Amino acid sequence: SAPLAAGPEADALSSFTSVLLARSSQREFTGESMAEDELLAVAWCGYGLSTAPGPAQRATVPSAGGLLALRLVILPLAVAGADRRLQEFDPARLALRPLSSPMPDRPAEWFRTRHVSYEQAAAVIILSADLGPPTRRYGERGYRYILLEAGHSAQNMCIAAAALGLGAVPVGGFDDERVNQGLSADLGDRVAVYAVALGRVGLQGDPEAAGDLVKRLRIRRESGRSGDLAVYHRRHVRPVA
Repeated sequence: SAPLAAGPEADALSSFTSVLLARSSQREFTGESMAEDELLAVAWCGYGLSTAPGPAQRATVPSAGGLLALRLVILPLAVAGADRRLQEFDPARLALRPLSSPMPDRPAEWFRTRHVSYEQAAAVIILSADLGPPTRRYGERGYRYILLEAGHSAQNMCIAAAALGLGAVPVGGFDDERVNQGLSADLGDRVAVYAVALGRVGLQGDPEAAGDLVKRLRIRRESGRSGDLAVYHRRHVRPVA
């Protein structure tokens, strides 16, 4: 096939490729804080809306039947601008919503994967799933679809973190009973299926770029505009050196 011609599409692909090359699982963090807009930018890439909210809404990840049965629960351990309490990412508002469940005293106690410095992370995002809608529609295969959807979401968040100069690592080894009980007051029968730890790793981050992205996404939401966000990418997303 013919190579991609020079132009905006080629530039976008080159920028995306550089982000993929920058991504690697980071298990050690510095303990430094991240900005709330950085967290929101990562969360939006993982499970945000790419169109205006509504019956025909689309997300930043594929979702079987458009059910969007995941929710992102966030432990903001060192996030400037966010209270240190359990929060939920609200895709429709592009904002954090406080939950009533208490934060764990030591986040590491929720995880069985021990070689991650949870206490030094800036935030831990837990992907929680409502298994009802997909299993009612697709039977047992609905559980598989949920896991695939969680994988799409986590990968997007890891790529977004790399683009912002943050470290990230997806974690599947957690204490299911402890995590689900810890979140049950807010999430009921939902179950945790995956997690992503985020934090500083000594690289130079770009909070201003994250703030610009969040601002523009909110303008899009408030104006009700939808469409291809590749246009935004070509105009505003800077390549990673």
